[in-house]
Amino acid sequence: MQARRFGRGPAGWLAAAIVLVAPAVAAAQPGAFNYPPIGEAILSAEFVLDTAELNAHRFFAGLEINHVELVDVAGVLAAEDLSTALFGVSAFPAPPLVDQPPTATGLLVAGVSPAFFPALAGGSVGLRAVLTDSIDAAFAIDTIRLHIVTALTTIDAHYGSANDGFGLGIPDGGFLPGPLPASLPPGSTGTGFDETISTKSINVVPEPAAIACGVAAYAWLLRRRESPSS
Repeated sequence: MQARRFGRGPAGWLAAAIVLVAPAVAAAQPGAFNYPPIGEAILSAEFVLDTAELNAHRFFAGLEINHVELVDVAGVLAAEDLSTALFGVSAFPAPPLVDQPPTATGLLVAGVSPAFFPALAGGSVGLRAVLTDSIDAAFAIDTIRLHIVTALTTIDAHYGSANDGFGLGIPDGGFLPGPLPASLPPGSTGTGFDETISTKSINVVPEPAAIACGVAAYAWLLRRRESPSS
């Protein structure tokens, strides 16, 4: 096996720290999306939110009530904020970008920047989100997916419920058998998926202690490099 080599200077040592620490952090602190680590090139990636009857303003009374960001579990890269791509910048009472009529379902899709691909390669990605219906306080989530295309394969990792058509076998973009909340009664699953809800908060990210391990490893490697040889 050929040894992995890193450049000199802080950037090179930081890269070494990431390689040493990130697998342990991912193993101890799994994210919202988990799958085997990716060794080949990532060609594209999308965040997919499957909802029913969602009417979602980005802002209400100056507060951001719909927000989604992917989080690097290694704590190295900045979070990938997908809020504008998914919800625009609409503020109540202006027309919302996301406006699903009664019984309608649909996929909200946002592309992931290539700058975030190194975080995807590790096999675990955190999720921080707030999802709210700003019109009638009633919507449903079927599944939340991360769709990754590599040079060799396609990966679909989900958070929460699997893609089962709201537990009713409804195809993507299909229609509920009746309007909410009757068709998906509140509390019927107790998970916030495949049931009527008004808002959902998600915060599946590494503990600060795990991120601190990466910083400590970098500091240790830097000190080791600067120490005189015995």
